[in-house]
Amino acid sequence: MKPGLADKFKQINACLEEAREHIRKSDEQVESIGASREDLQKKVWSQSRELHILREQLEEFPELKRINDQYREMNAEFEQRLRDILSYTRALAAAMQP
Repeated sequence: MKPGLADKFKQINACLEEAREHIRKSDEQVESIGASREDLQKKVWSQSRELHILREQLEEFPELKRINDQYREMNAEFEQRLRDILSYTRALAAAMQP
């Protein structure tokens, strides 16, 4: 074989090795990017679920406030009845004393 041809084959082989290395690095980057994309997608889905839950909670807030107001009103009425009973009991006790 001619000496010039052997050098050309060596150069071709060197280029092929560089191409293989470049492809290997590219494959690693693609895998890394794919994993990062999956992680990001999971985070987006998770945040989307959290936002959906928060929206539901915000939609329930007026209803919860209304129920809370009703309980406060009932509690105030109950306290007033207890005060009335205490007042009646004191009046009865005073009337029973000699």
